Amino acid sequence: MTTSEQQAAEVRLAYARLFSDAPRRGDGLIVLTDLARRAGFYGVPSVAAWKAETGTTEGYEINCHELNGKRALFAVVSSFASLNESEMLRLERIARFGFAEE
Repeated sequence: MTTSEQQAAEVRLAYARLFSDAPRRGDGLIVLTDLARRAGFYGVPSVAAWKAETGTTEGYEINCHELNGKRALFAVVSSFASLNESEMLRLERIARFGFAEE
């Protein structure tokens, strides 16, 4: 199993445990990090990046509106989390860069 596959499996297990009767310490942070990444909370691609990835600027505006909705939803969910500043910074580093400095 590759590192990427292991990380994906860990995220799936964290979701399953978090929404069960037996969450583990850290599951909430894993799930919030995954939601932040999926929502594009810490960054929206520029028009240039969009064009480089898709070959066109078509759909960029719609994508931005979709990401705005996802980011708003993430903001609501994360506002209920009891994360301290250190945990929020760690979440951001992982969501942005895929790792956290220990």
